[in-house]
Amino acid sequence: MKKELQKIIRFFVSGAASTVIDYSIHILIVLILNMDIKTESIIANSFAFTVSQVFSYITYRKWVFNTSDKEKEHHMIMMYIFLTILFLVLGSISIWLVVYLISKLNIFSSDVEIQVVGKAILGPVLGITSYYLYKKYVFKDKK
Repeated sequence: MKKELQKIIRFFVSGAASTVIDYSIHILIVLILNMDIKTESIIANSFAFTVSQVFSYITYRKWVFNTSDKEKEHHMIMMYIFLTILFLVLGSISIWLVVYLISKLNIFSSDVEIQVVGKAILGPVLGITSYYLYKKYVFKDKK
């Protein structure tokens, strides 16, 4: 149980670092592009998500799950990419919808605020889901 708790804590610390990378890149792109908010959210989310997921794979593999099985490296990468693409598609659709709905409320004064709130709403749901899916399908414990 203690080892599992340590993995969960490390996963969320790594995820927090990944989130800082994700948000920073996302906000920077929003500020640079200055486009239609819905299009901008998809472009910014896709690029930021991709960069943060490369960081995440490395930290999850080496620090969280401590997986070093070279024989299964190809399988781990392919499963990670598959799940990451799945999360990217679901995350992009979700952020588009959430940003659209939040923008209709007219309670935030800038696109950046709307984007950050949208990502904050979706982040915990995707984070919890990803831990269990990555643990089960990518970084499996040796048995």
